[in-house]
Amino acid sequence: MTAYAVLSTASRLTGLDLSAALTTPGGTSGDTFAPGPDVYLRLKTTGTALTATVMNTGANAGLSGTFLAPLAVGGGALGATQDKLYGPWPSNPFGDPADGQCHINYTVVTGLTVGVYRMAQS
Repeated sequence: MTAYAVLSTASRLTGLDLSAALTTPGGTSGDTFAPGPDVYLRLKTTGTALTATVMNTGANAGLSGTFLAPLAVGGGALGATQDKLYGPWPSNPFGDPADGQCHINYTVVTGLTVGVYRMAQS
């Protein structure tokens, strides 16, 4: 399992530094990152298509007792060579009540690197 740390923090005017090295996932399941209304997830693929899902693992509890299905980012498979930013990931509903983290799973990790960014609204 990899717990992703924020690679870059920025505001609307300063912009994100995308030069920081991305992280190789720890495996196909169980990676985490801290949620927030200003947190974004970057997925970069090089040669292998995959599907990534973000979920609240605490019984997938949604609002008012509803079930929150795992969310496939990008609506499904990422292409074999893509570099995309997804988010934001607010703690409600994406943070797990047991550990406060967003959990992310992948169908494969070959050729995948990941980054987490914080982009303030001001």
